[in-house]
Amino acid sequence: MDNIAITEKKESNNKIFDNQILEGKKIEKEVINYIETEETKIIKEYIESFNESISIFDIEKIKNHLCDDFYCVDQFGNLFSKKGYTFLLKNDKTKMVSNEILDIFNIKIDASKESAYILYSAKSSIIVYLKENNVMKSLYKDSNDNDAPISDISCFTVNLKKINNEWKIYNLHKSFSRNEDEPKPRFIL
Repeated sequence: MDNIAITEKKESNNKIFDNQILEGKKIEKEVINYIETEETKIIKEYIESFNESISIFDIEKIKNHLCDDFYCVDQFGNLFSKKGYTFLLKNDKTKMVSNEILDIFNIKIDASKESAYILYSAKSSIIVYLKENNVMKSLYKDSNDNDAPISDISCFTVNLKKINNEWKIYNLHKSFSRNEDEPKPRFIL
């Protein structure tokens, strides 16, 4: 079995672990992904604000985070413009319960400080509704017959650029979702 090497070690507030195989033994090692600076902190807060606006389905706040030429690739490979993405989010067949960032794997800002990207994982919980006899009913119920959300974890790559000295998202790519009981996504160097 080949050994997997960790390339570099730096201090970071965000701890991610990578499984490393050494002499046939699995060892967890901390993988350092980015150094928190004032600039990366701004990007992190911006993405947290964006995720919050999604969790409360605030379409105007979501639109404000996106460039006019924004595009998104969903987990199935479908492409959405800004108009298509916000239309998708404001349908009456889903209700967002929560949208929580789990781990930030990397934040990179280019030398000009005009563009950046962030890689992170998030847990989303939504309630899905179906129309039955002209009444919207939850697809899933819990043991007390309450609407039950579906939760999953996905990874996101988000590219940002500065427009009029303000960060805006111009591209978002979402990975295929995994169930909560599956292993958490990892950042492997």
